[in-house]
Amino acid sequence: MTSKELDPLLIELGTLLLTDEGAFQSKIKSVAPLLKAIDIAVLNQRLHNPPQEPKCFNDELGLGGWMSVIQYVIFEIVYHSGSSQLKWIRDFAYGEYDWTQATALTIICRWYVEGKIEKENFEELDTQLYDMRYETWLNLAQALYGLAKRDERYFTLIDSFTTPVMIGALVELGVDPSLQRKYLIQIGQLILDEANEDMLLLLTDFFNQGSNYPNAADLLYFPGEANIDPYTYEPNIAEIVDKCLAYKLAENHDSQRHSTLL
Repeated sequence: MTSKELDPLLIELGTLLLTDEGAFQSKIKSVAPLLKAIDIAVLNQRLHNPPQEPKCFNDELGLGGWMSVIQYVIFEIVYHSGSSQLKWIRDFAYGEYDWTQATALTIICRWYVEGKIEKENFEELDTQLYDMRYETWLNLAQALYGLAKRDERYFTLIDSFTTPVMIGALVELGVDPSLQRKYLIQIGQLILDEANEDMLLLLTDFFNQGSNYPNAADLLYFPGEANIDPYTYEPNIAEIVDKCLAYKLAENHDSQRHSTLL
């Protein structure tokens, strides 16, 4: 398939993605057999040189916005083409940083969950994620959490990460309250067990951001009540997390009440 033949399909899929995601998913699945025949070199050409934005959008997306749409469409085409394109996906997943990095990593996770690639591919991702950029952590975590809300297998996948940056990114994004509590307790325990200074600082930041309690991680080392001896203090992580989350709820309630009064 040449770029001239591919462009109308990219434009149609991009338009559907922006206007009707359900129709987009149905369309891309219906043309999946054709996608296997697309030359990956032709797709590469369109990653940073997209076809013309449809006039119906009145240039409101701009070149960057429309290009992002087409890039997402291209990655979905590759995903539906099958794991034979794993090498192409790996180039984006582990190459120089780009916003598409998280999209490529998500596809590796999707293929792994579906049993289309071996476990070693997920283990490689898990091992290398810590050395990637913060933006990639957040974007990957957000994508996997979105998938998990529709497919329980992705919660199992999230729990199988050994690097703490996955649950750290999730608590920073903010997830379901029961999950937020679960992940914060895990991070709290990791903080108490961690010896590496860089990792300790990162975990502390995740705990503080996810708790929304002033210097929440300090409660893991020092009691918040004056009548407790700090030298014999044995922190109960679950109680600390509950205290922090209760503070967050109270703060939100006070904020809403203040807004109502205004």
